[in-house]
Amino acid sequence: MIRLQFIILLVLFCNGIHAAEIKYSVNTIPDSLYDNAKVIVRTDETVFEISAINKAQKSIKFAITILNKNGDSFGIFSGFYNRLQEISNMKICIYDRNGELIKKVKNSDIEDYSAASGYALFEDIRVKYYKPLINDYPYTIEYEYEINYKGLLNYPVWQPLHAYNYSVEKSSFQVITPNYLAFRFKESNIPKPPEITETENEITYCWSVHQLKSLQEEPNSPNLYEYSPVLYTAPKDFEIEGYTGNMESWENFGEWIRDLNTGLDELPDNAKVFLIQLVENETSEIEKIKKVYEYFQEKTRYVSIQVGIGSWRPFSAQTVHEFGYGDCKALSNYMKALLKSIGIGSFYTLVKAGNDRSILSDFPSNQFNHVILCVPLEQDTIWLECTNQTIPFGYLGNFTDDRDVLLITAKGGVMAHTQVYCQTNNTQFRKAMIELDTEGNASANINTIYSGLQYDNVRDLLLKEEEDQRMLLIKSNPIPNASIEDHSISATKSRIPSATLTEQITISKYAPMVGTRMFVPLNILNKTEYIPELLENRECEIKLNFAFHDADTIIYKIPFGFKVENWPELVKSHTIFGIFEAQAIIEGENIVYTRTRKMNKGTFPPENYNEFIEFYRQISNSDKMKLVLVKE
Repeated sequence: MIRLQFIILLVLFCNGIHAAEIKYSVNTIPDSLYDNAKVIVRTDETVFEISAINKAQKSIKFAITILNKNGDSFGIFSGFYNRLQEISNMKICIYDRNGELIKKVKNSDIEDYSAASGYALFEDIRVKYYKPLINDYPYTIEYEYEINYKGLLNYPVWQPLHAYNYSVEKSSFQVITPNYLAFRFKESNIPKPPEITETENEITYCWSVHQLKSLQEEPNSPNLYEYSPVLYTAPKDFEIEGYTGNMESWENFGEWIRDLNTGLDELPDNAKVFLIQLVENETSEIEKIKKVYEYFQEKTRYVSIQVGIGSWRPFSAQTVHEFGYGDCKALSNYMKALLKSIGIGSFYTLVKAGNDRSILSDFPSNQFNHVILCVPLEQDTIWLECTNQTIPFGYLGNFTDDRDVLLITAKGGVMAHTQVYCQTNNTQFRKAMIELDTEGNASANINTIYSGLQYDNVRDLLLKEEEDQRMLLIKSNPIPNASIEDHSISATKSRIPSATLTEQITISKYAPMVGTRMFVPLNILNKTEYIPELLENRECEIKLNFAFHDADTIIYKIPFGFKVENWPELVKSHTIFGIFEAQAIIEGENIVYTRTRKMNKGTFPPENYNEFIEFYRQISNSDKMKLVLVKE
């Protein structure tokens, strides 16, 4: 009897343990969260506890249900750390569709390796990485871990809905801060204000959201964070490795950067003498700056240096002068020192480089990832990218163009805006002569001039040897059965740079024959096949990030014994998004095809989406136009 009671108790005890491990059953997920979802976040709890101006801990518990193989990437854990932030107390568990625990991941299964970039000289960044190898869907993976911060310049960003096709059951973000430290935040699309509680020693802020349905990405939509819930946080006062600062204003934040750089822009006397002699024959400031910049490009190369305070403080100009390398901070500071030596002032400039140009100008904080140089002149402003040894003088490209930046001046930080390359700058003008034989084979001489941001389309080509250029042109040529017989490319490296590409091409069966008729495709190289997806209810604004002007003139010589049977009518479309026109006319023995496309940059109402689709449909249909020739 005693033995029987013991067995019953043991079974109940074991079942209790088993029941305690039942979590995240998919049967408890509301049906509405499945719509368009690849994954569903079951819980996302973050607690950011600040204990001092330079110390904090972030505790994270995150569980996500992967519905199908398209969501596998969301289950991967990548935790980056360095000497200023450490990851600890990691726990990873995996559950099946019923919420039953199927695996507790061992620490030995979590990879830990250097995440230094291939062009790094000094970087202490590492990553903890785990990828679940599960193919029985749906499954849930749960991560728990802590990050301990030694130095606080950046506070976390909370974005509960941070991807498309991504639903959220519940997410919360809590900040606990001593009441003597000012905590700053900016809300965007947050449905309700935080719950705030105060005690004698600390203040707690708590934001939460529930039942966020997944969003479907729409063509040419703004960035997701522009219309989904996001919370930005930042300190007022901060400290990194003994360097204290204040970011309540851009001016104050700029003062911190200025003080970090103080004394680092000095050069040896012999270098100053050399630079003065280098520019002594130049009569204008712009030519002097260009001469020094070209010297700088020949002398230096880029390497990444990101260790501790070195992520924000450059090493000295004298060090760069001696060794010839540096990161964006060190190289920009060095170029600043070179100009200073010839009596020209400039501003070390913080910028958010890349595709995302947005800066919260009303929320001073560390939103930058790159440094360039601004050279203000009396009638002009020159922007210099200091990490690229081949970029034309005064040209930024789309990596840092058209965005707010922070100039570091003697008085602190001052907001400015980098160069905008407009439609008339960003051009691609093509002229081609094409001879057709009686079998529909073509021989083409094509001359294309790329300017402004469209110069970037061939910038890599300019850096290659001739044979490598040819192989790249062959690989990128969209014309079937085309052979490149000869080519040449040259560049004008001005502040609005341009490149001229000349190609001689032969094309087998370019214009197919059907009986006595020859069907001639009119647009040879600049075809648009893209048509935006038809949506029943467009929700987001339409965003076009690039203004440009393309113009093609293609002259086809009519082969002997053929005449034009018919040709397409003029296509003409003028919209708020841009202008498109195409036509073919007969001039003697030639057919002259012209195509003009001008695209505007801007944000447009969702109500105009059908017009947007129709505009692209007209372009796509026009680019498929064929002229019909018939044997006489």
